[in-house]
Amino acid sequence: MMSFIRLLIAFALAMLLLPDWPADAATTSATTPDTSSHTAWLVGLICGVIITIAARIRWRDLPSRMAQWVRDQSTRVGWAAMAMCYTWILLFY
Repeated sequence: MMSFIRLLIAFALAMLLLPDWPADAATTSATTPDTSSHTAWLVGLICGVIITIAARIRWRDLPSRMAQWVRDQSTRVGWAAMAMCYTWILLFY
C-alpha cells in the first residue's frame, strides 16, 4: 500500500513541477479551459489519498487509543521532569 501512495505522490509532484507539453494551436479553441495549471488535479489527488488513509482508521477504537496515548505522554512528562530535577541538583549543588 505504501508503494502505491509513493507512486501517487511522485505523480502529483511530476504534475506540479514538470512543464506542460506545448498545446497544438489547431486543436485549441477559445472555449477550452486553460490546462496549464494542474492545481485541480493535484488537490483531487491529495484529497483521494487523505480519504483513503482516513478509511483505514478504526474510528471505534480511537477514543481508547487517544486516552492511552495521553497516559503514555503524562508518564514521559513525569520522567522528563524528574530528570530535570536531578540535573538541576547535580549542576547547582
